[in-house]
Order: sequence, then structure tokens, then C-alpha cells
Amino acid sequence: MQFVFGSEVDYVDGLQGAGFVVNNPNVVAACGCGSSFQVREDAAESAAASV
Repeated sequence: MQFVFGSEVDYVDGLQGAGFVVNNPNVVAACGCGSSFQVREDAAESAAASV
């Protein structure tokens, strides 16, 4: 639940089709397929581990 806190879900109907869009302010990186993402906590931990 902590990874999706603050997210907004919206239904969009446009020229490229219709569907739900999730805007998650916690995401700092995502894959092109939309299946995985990295949140701020994970990014800070991986940066600290690489130092």
C-alpha cells in the first residue's frame, strides 16, 4: 500500500483509445511495458548501496 499512496486513477478516452491511467507521484523510474516501477525509497536505498 505504501507504494501506491497518493496515486490518482483516471479514465481517459482519447484518439489512441480509452482506458485507465494511473499517476503515481512516488515513481522515479518505470519500464516501458508498465509492469514494474521504482519508488523514491528504493532509489535512495540502491544509491546508498552503490556508494
